[in-house]
Amino acid sequence: MSELLSVGVIKEMFEAVSEDGPRPENPVLQVVRFSNQNNPNESPQSSRVRVAFSDGQELVSGIIPVNLLRSISGGKLERGQLLRLTHYSCNISQSTKGQQPQKVIVVSSYEVANSELQPIIGNPFPGQDTVTERSRPLAQPNQPSAPPNPQLSQQLTPTFPRSVPGVQQQMRPPTPTFNGGGIMRSSSNDMRRSSSGSAEEGIFPINLLSPYHNKWKIRAVVGAKSDIKHWQNQNGTGKLFNCTLLDESGEIRATAFGQQVDAFYDKLEEGKTYLISKAKVNVAKKNFSPVKNDYEIYLESATIIEEVANKNPTDLIKFDFVRIDNITQYEKDSTIDVIGIVINVDDIQPVMTRTTQRNINKRDLTIADQSEFQITLTLWGQNAEKYGTSILNTVIACKNVRVGDFQGRNLSAFNGTTLLTDVDLKEAKELLDWHSSQEEGKTFTSLSSSGSVTIDRNEPKKSLAQVKNEKLGSGERADYFSTKATVLFIKKENICYPACPTCKKKVLEDGDEYRCEKCSRNYPAPDHRYIMTFSVADFSDNAWFQCFNEGGLVIMEREAKDMIQFSKENTELYEECIEQACLKSYEFRCRAKTENYNEQIRIRYTVTGIAPIDYVERTRDLHQAICQMEQ
Repeated sequence: MSELLSVGVIKEMFEAVSEDGPRPENPVLQVVRFSNQNNPNESPQSSRVRVAFSDGQELVSGIIPVNLLRSISGGKLERGQLLRLTHYSCNISQSTKGQQPQKVIVVSSYEVANSELQPIIGNPFPGQDTVTERSRPLAQPNQPSAPPNPQLSQQLTPTFPRSVPGVQQQMRPPTPTFNGGGIMRSSSNDMRRSSSGSAEEGIFPINLLSPYHNKWKIRAVVGAKSDIKHWQNQNGTGKLFNCTLLDESGEIRATAFGQQVDAFYDKLEEGKTYLISKAKVNVAKKNFSPVKNDYEIYLESATIIEEVANKNPTDLIKFDFVRIDNITQYEKDSTIDVIGIVINVDDIQPVMTRTTQRNINKRDLTIADQSEFQITLTLWGQNAEKYGTSILNTVIACKNVRVGDFQGRNLSAFNGTTLLTDVDLKEAKELLDWHSSQEEGKTFTSLSSSGSVTIDRNEPKKSLAQVKNEKLGSGERADYFSTKATVLFIKKENICYPACPTCKKKVLEDGDEYRCEKCSRNYPAPDHRYIMTFSVADFSDNAWFQCFNEGGLVIMEREAKDMIQFSKENTELYEECIEQACLKSYEFRCRAKTENYNEQIRIRYTVTGIAPIDYVERTRDLHQAICQMEQ
């Protein structure tokens, strides 16, 4: 197996760094020694293993991230292994007084070149710039290795901790001290994907950027871009903007301050592709960045940004689309990718924010897909102004939209969201073909507006007696369940409320108009919405449920404004409509949560989904239950 070793390649690897030349591809090096290094202030993903690599002629320090080692080698590293470095970087630290520059190979992705361990090949010795003058070759040609010197071992043994959870360590004869190095942050799967996806010379994957790489160039699409923000504190005033950069390996936030705002704000346009280099990489401030990356880029005066012409942005963005009917499986505040046909575009509505007390534009889109479900997508600020009626009946691809649960399921674009229209994707073509085959005016099941709301089949099915006996909702967190029950009685009082047409909050009468305190606007008429309390029962017990507008529409089969009109003009018709809504059975998806009301603790059951009973599906469930009982 010795012929697999890339003899003399270490010198070529570092010469390529010094001369900015092409570096050797997939070099094979041998592990001579390794030792664990772990900083208690770092996350487990940032832990790394220090390695002595040999090419048969020279020794050099190396770093392998622990998470990469675990995924490829099961957390095990052996002396004598041959590793093929499929993605790596060579770092040379600056020399200081009395010390030589330090060489370090940072491994981002590798393969095990042989399954059998090999004796140390050749006569490797440390380079002059990586060890002290007392360092010696590991062995002389054709001579046995000298026994270890205890005093020299103590001087040359690294002082960092010797154990990292999940990594097996083997003690070996002492070798020279290894200095310098850095940390690689990325998941191993992304690392392997990046090594194959960034074949173009000189292009660095975003998911491999870190403060320990000085020379890099990325090719990225500008996703979401913020407005210019002005700030003021005791140190003075300033301005900034940020944007999300994406490629096939991941995403990262880029931020510019002061003069760089003037230089780069107009130059960086959403949806366009750029080559970016000579920017500073720092640890991300998670309090201000929703982007999924531990680092962020600061644009500086020396930063170079070049536009890449005629580049399809979707080639550089990795989407993980979720079907609209599966969105109910995601928790509130989750971020997902969605693609759909825009079937409705509402007008822009100004909304006052709670924190700044300033008006911000808001627009609701309704999108649908082949699952024949639809959902509301809310846009804010510039996006609300940018995407108007011109995108009706077109495909919109959304990366990193936030899932909400207010009155059903809904989606919201935020600072980290990337929106693309007219995308050249297979999913987009399939959506257009499906939409063109649909009948004009066809309606879809809605997750966030009027209509039935889906029942998540993953929710545990419970009888009402089981819900009470198991004390669902009595803990700190809410519990979810689904049940089949029949509506027995509906409270006639306060069956609905006057709501703001924009934010759906309750409005108050203000003379001949209605005022919304949240939006700071007056409306000539409110939008009445259901808020119902009703009693249900099954074969085991009964309970009181509460539902909102989407559930009320299913139960009452008419708009809330009609019920308000009946209550004022024809009370008999009003009561008749309520009686007709009773004694009907549904499948309910409910949230059980303990609440404190008037100093009384009680469990409230709120309906989050309601649909007519699917008797075919119900029969299958009963048949399956009978089969399990027979077993």
